[in-house]
Amino acid sequence: MEPYGLTEREREIVAMIIDGQTLGGIAEELFITERTVKFHSKNAYDKLGVHNKKELMQMFSER
Repeated sequence: MEPYGLTEREREIVAMIIDGQTLGGIAEELFITERTVKFHSKNAYDKLGVHNKKELMQMFSER
């Protein structure tokens, strides 16, 4: 994920999404709001050039 310019928090959230955690579960585990998780995940998706969780999963399953 380094070459995409993701922040540490964005990398953390993307990894948790790839591991199958829900946005609510991520928020709970990181002690942040679900809205904040959505904000970081959207920024990460934009940087990675994906539009949704399915595309994200495909991107990293091909590597």
